[in-house]
Amino acid sequence: MSATNSPLPTSPSKSTAFVRLLGLQNDPFNTTSSAHYYYEDEMLQETFNLVLGLLESPPRLVLIVGPPGCGVSSFLSRLALRASTQYK
Repeated sequence: MSATNSPLPTSPSKSTAFVRLLGLQNDPFNTTSSAHYYYEDEMLQETFNLVLGLLESPPRLVLIVGPPGCGVSSFLSRLALRASTQYK
């Protein structure tokens, strides 16, 4: 299916229309990351705790990489949220 025949919203106004039509609270096609939508299983919790431990130890560089869409931005948003509440 081409982009012109796609039933998915292609502009903010169409996206807003879908949100209202479906009774959603947020735009499901939003590309902005949010810690609110972060799903965490046991392995991600272990990774999160490992990264927290590395950040709390003596100064070091921590590099978190992954392919687009794998959740790096969401992971970092959650990390920033945790840091903002833990280190006020």
